[in-house]
This record gives sequence, structure tokens and C-alpha cells, in this order.
Amino acid sequence: MKASSQSSEVIILGAGASASFTPIEYPFKGTLVPFPMANDFFEKAIKYNILKDRNVLGQPLHRLLLDFIQNNFGLSFEDLKMSKLSVEEVYAKLDISIGKLNKSKDISEEELNLYLAKQDLLKIIEELLSKLCRYYGPCKHHAILAKYIVEKESVVISFNWDTLMDSALQNSNEWFYETGYGIKFQRVYINKKEISEGMRRSKGLLLKPHGSTNWFRYQDFYWSDTNGFTCEPVSKKEMEETFLFEFLKGEPPRIHPIHMRLNLGKNYAPLLKMPVEIDIIPPVLLGKRTKLMERPAFKTIWDKANAAIKKAGRIIAIGYALKETYIESNFNRARKGSNSPLLLTLVNRSIDDPKFLKLYKKVFNPDSIEVFHSFEDFCETLSF
Repeated sequence: MKASSQSSEVIILGAGASASFTPIEYPFKGTLVPFPMANDFFEKAIKYNILKDRNVLGQPLHRLLLDFIQNNFGLSFEDLKMSKLSVEEVYAKLDISIGKLNKSKDISEEELNLYLAKQDLLKIIEELLSKLCRYYGPCKHHAILAKYIVEKESVVISFNWDTLMDSALQNSNEWFYETGYGIKFQRVYINKKEISEGMRRSKGLLLKPHGSTNWFRYQDFYWSDTNGFTCEPVSKKEMEETFLFEFLKGEPPRIHPIHMRLNLGKNYAPLLKMPVEIDIIPPVLLGKRTKLMERPAFKTIWDKANAAIKKAGRIIAIGYALKETYIESNFNRARKGSNSPLLLTLVNRSIDDPKFLKLYKKVFNPDSIEVFHSFEDFCETLSF
């Protein structure tokens, strides 16, 4: 039984949607961009010259992050070029290690190095994903989907950190950064200018349960180099705030630079000029630290996502591979409380795998299923 045309639609985006990044503009039109996935992120970061072990003078770079990877995962910089080490695993390991610290004002150099390694990793993530999105321009498939979303006023649940879907929606001129995410930002900056929220109504809703590279939050601590290794805690209220920085034209300024010395010591304590970091969450961490889901912004996102799943007449999953995690548990509970007949549309290269279909049926219990092997094939069927 197919869902009524009047039923609400939910679109779930996974890594496979970003992997289909095909620019719409010359000179890259029609070229499939090798967009980084979790397990080839470091390989791509090195390829695109974002992650380097030395500068042009032969001086070491990213030493704290690379040392952390070597010590915890047994991989050298050369190993990373071919490794399938997941960036999500590295981020989670750093965050868990930092969570075990005493967080007193007087900290050791070893503890400080963990914070700086994490900041360096977040900077690399933001720089690589932002660089690709800006350099290659809008994605053909996301642009088509964006038109469909604003026409239907669909709810999108994206588990991707990148802003491919975000920028495509913004380009529709009917969805806007300040109102389209379904959460209230503490402050919103567009092209360096602070703007008021709620000025323009967005058609469609983009929910990002794992955060976004254009969202920022205060770091756990900010550092001062005036008295050696010291730090000042950020208040609980400040830690719960989320900021939006989006630059629609040109390269964004480095709004959270890290000035790292080659030889760390009390006379060379780093200075973080702005105590913010990109507000993203590695999915492997959420099962271990559910408090990350309880921050006001992310709690709101999950509440809205579950409500949308519950009342959906059609769920379109693009490039998203279900696993036995907290996400599937949330969605399964939401559907159990629903009386809506459900059409499930699956867009995935793994569609012929019986295990893949079995898990989707288990989680969503659809009345009917339709399948597409690629994002492009699905886009060709859209009419609006």
C-alpha cells in the first residue's frame, strides 16, 4: 500500500549521498569528486594537501595529532596514506581521553597535548570538507533534491558533517541557514555579518543529529600563555550554546586558528585566539556518551527527527546504511508509535544485499518498498 500524496515525507541522508558528489558547474561539470568517507578521510586529507607531516622548510607539522595516532593506532604518517583508519574512531578516542582528565586549572603538558590534538583534527575536518564543497561548487544531485525538498516541504535528516545539502537548499532561495535547521542558534553570522534569526521562513527542514562543519561551540576550556599551562573553564550554559558561521562567497577566514610551537614547553604554551570548535559529533561516540545528545540543540534535533519519522507516510533513505545502533533504536521506537502506512524508498548500491533489506524492514516495518541503485537514478524520477 503506497502512502498518500498528502502524507509527510522524510529524507535520510548518509555518507553515500555525499559520495555521489557530482558538480553542476564548469569546469568540473559531470565529474565525480572523490569525496572523503570516514574510513578514507586521512588518505584524502593527505591527497588534498590538508594534512602534511612537514612544511616546505622540512619542519614537522601536526605533530601532536600524528603522535596520538601513532601511539593509539600504531600508524605512521606514511601508513595513513593507505590506511582505512576511521576519522570517527580517532575523534572518539581523543574525546574519550579528554573526558578522563581532571580539568583543573593546572594541567600537564601531556593533558594539554590531547586538547591541541583534538583541535587540530577538527580544524582538518572543517578545512577539508569546506574546501571541497567550495572549490567544486554545487552538487548536481543535491541541487535537484533541494528543489524537491522545498516544493514538498520535506524533513531531511542528514548524518553528514559536510554542507552539500545545506548549500543546495540555500541556493533554492526558499530555505535559509538561520531558520532551516530547526534549532535556535546563539548567534548567526552570514558573510561576516551577524543577522537576526526568524527573519525568513524556510521551506523544508534540515536536521543534522551529528552536527555540521558550519556550526561552532565553545571549547571545553580556553588557554592562556601568561602563566604557563593554565586554563579557564567555560560555563555549562556557554557550553550548551551553538553558533552558526556561514560564508556564502569566497574562502572563510580562519575563525579558530591554533598557533602551535614546534617545541612545546612552558615558555611556548599555545594560544587559542578564539575558544570555539566545529560542533560535530562522531557517531561511534554517542553510544558511550549519551549526554552529547542531551545538549539543548541536539535534543531538539532528535525530538524533531523522531516526530517526523513517526508521522511519515514516506521515508527516502539515500546512501544510508543502517546498523544496530542508537539511531536505529530511536527510529524503531518512533515507528512503533505510528499508525501511518509507510512507503520506504531505498537509494543505495547495497540494495541487493539481503541483510541490508532485512534490517530496514526490521527498523521501519514498511507497507511497501521501492529501490534505486544510485542517487542519480532516484533524481531522474523526481517531478515537482
